[in-house]
Amino acid sequence: FQNHGALPVSELHKTDGIVFYDNGVLTQTNPSSVNMDLDSFPKPSRDLLDVKGYYPNQIIRAYPTKVYRSSGIMTSRGCPFRCVFCQSGVYGPKFRFHSSGRVLEEIEELIEKYNCNYVQILDDQFLCNKARLREIVKGIKSRGLEKKVAFFCYIRATQLDEEVAGLLKEMNTNLVFIGFESNSDRILKYLKDNTCSAEANQKAYDLCRKYKMHVYGAFIFGSPTETMADMENTYQFMKNNHMALCEVSRLTPLPGSGIWDYALEKGIVDPNMKLDDLNVRVREDNLERVWLCEEVKKEDFIKFFNEKLKPLSWRYLQTANNFRIMDLFNPMLIKLIFKNPRYYLSVFKRS
Repeated sequence: FQNHGALPVSELHKTDGIVFYDNGVLTQTNPSSVNMDLDSFPKPSRDLLDVKGYYPNQIIRAYPTKVYRSSGIMTSRGCPFRCVFCQSGVYGPKFRFHSSGRVLEEIEELIEKYNCNYVQILDDQFLCNKARLREIVKGIKSRGLEKKVAFFCYIRATQLDEEVAGLLKEMNTNLVFIGFESNSDRILKYLKDNTCSAEANQKAYDLCRKYKMHVYGAFIFGSPTETMADMENTYQFMKNNHMALCEVSRLTPLPGSGIWDYALEKGIVDPNMKLDDLNVRVREDNLERVWLCEEVKKEDFIKFFNEKLKPLSWRYLQTANNFRIMDLFNPMLIKLIFKNPRYYLSVFKRS
């Protein structure tokens, strides 16, 4: 761009790992090479952002009465799993990770330089290397960081055992995200390539609650062969296991995912369609979007969503987990209450 004052198509063709239009034709170049040494990359230039400026208006939705000074880090890239709904190519198929020392360095920077007291670990596979997890927890405790900051992370149900749950609690993790997806083994086999089960999901949930960690659960509805009985089974799991947050999605054929190829063969999608129609979240303004399920009509799912899934998700969202009376004396929370009084009225009524 500096040399040409523009982005010539001839130069774009020479650049690996990008997608662009060449005279109206969608063009994808060769995959970019993967650098396995993540520590060779510099730390994010957070000084270019007003990190502290985000704090006053930010809450962790699982804790609506807590006003954390929250920021995020990513300690790994890639994923060894092949879930049918996931665009695994975004970060590449090869799993690689920062060293424990680099992770600790970033956490300390967030605390000391940016006065952060809540760190969201945004990796898909933070738990994929148990030896590294042990090192990170050991480093956090030796520096006393668990007394200065709490953590949120994403986990896979099958990776959670007694040791891992204990380690997460030791580092002061108070909220974990688990993609339960379904409570039907048949549907889980389809979605997660036979790498998970309803039993594993329940075990993971129980371990989190045993170690006093709240659970942010995610569920996917609308697999091609999913029946209303399967959906009801999943709803019962959601209802019987209290969630700090509950995220409901439809199975959506995102480009690059396994389900995209299925939808392409069925003529449901095409490469030139508007990607606005591929909205994962189920909301009032997109209930009419792409629907892949062959056993349940879209209209029946919309009714099921409005009568059962939506009220349950909203009920969880209204719950003030870990509420203390002292929260009400936080000036930042008072400002948020005045900014959104209707929501907070529902939170206090529910809690």
